[in-house]
Amino acid sequence: MAYFGQNALQVRIAYETLGSYSIYDSYGVSSLGDNGTGFSEVNFSSTYANANYAVNANGQQDSGGGARFCTFKNPATDHCEIEFRSLSNSSLDALRICVMCSGDE
Repeated sequence: MAYFGQNALQVRIAYETLGSYSIYDSYGVSSLGDNGTGFSEVNFSSTYANANYAVNANGQQDSGGGARFCTFKNPATDHCEIEFRSLSNSSLDALRICVMCSGDE
């Protein structure tokens, strides 16, 4: 079993981009940025040692559910960009997006 080291930095956020941006819950997040339809930016309260931290992102398009594509782009030590796309590969906003980041502080 793996344990996080003393210098591990954890960030998590659950938010909505459909309509107005709303944060449901977060930890280690200073703010959330709107970078256009389907694109958001999670800004961290602390800085990672490097941009090689692990990111897990998933989301739900609307109350109908369905499979969609949610990923990260251009990770930086102080933020991570999140991209949400439909199965037809078009950018779209989402009812709920969940992101977790883990790495060295």
